[in-house]
Amino acid sequence: ASSDGSKIFLGGGFTTVGGQAHGRLAAVTADTGQLITSWTTTTNNNLVRALAADSADRLYVGGNFGLIGGRAISRLAAVSQSTGAVDTAFSAQPNNTVRALALTDDGSKLYAGGPFTTMGGVGRPGVAEVLPTTGAVTSFAPTDGGVVITMDVNPSGRLFFGTSSNRTWAYDPADGGVPEYRVRTSGDVQAILATDEEVYIGGHFSGLPEVHLE
Repeated sequence: ASSDGSKIFLGGGFTTVGGQAHGRLAAVTADTGQLITSWTTTTNNNLVRALAADSADRLYVGGNFGLIGGRAISRLAAVSQSTGAVDTAFSAQPNNTVRALALTDDGSKLYAGGPFTTMGGVGRPGVAEVLPTTGAVTSFAPTDGGVVITMDVNPSGRLFFGTSSNRTWAYDPADGGVPEYRVRTSGDVQAILATDEEVYIGGHFSGLPEVHLE
């Protein structure tokens, strides 16, 4: 949802919305779902896999696209929620697909996850913390992880992400790159919702064979 509540942003592999041609990225009205035809930003012929909207006017778009809004920006971009204009000052440059995005509640940090191994030329296998205004990589460098499928940040700033190795990791980025704990599931975790009291996970698992505290 947009920060003013007027729009719902959609991302995926679709080529039409409400019967109208509009590929892979779109905005619809929050009350009726009608395509907002004045919001014309789209990506080229590759999937949009993740979206995150801040409390101001930025929409972060992740996927495996090579163009967005006609700009040669690959895999992670920032656009205006109100107009769709691409923010060319934001340059994160992951070297592979972005599959998950999460923002801290105060909007000061953006997390990206996926099968990438570098972000902005810096080694960040699977997960990276970047500045939302510029896309610059911060010093947070997790020591463990993998190919990230899904992620969330709780209100206190603890980062949770699930990987293709059937692990869900918990980090406090302000304390460094060592995980607080990990949970192993019998299948992969496809969704995470984190509060300060509990973390909800959903996916293809039927059991939790291991919880490991660092």
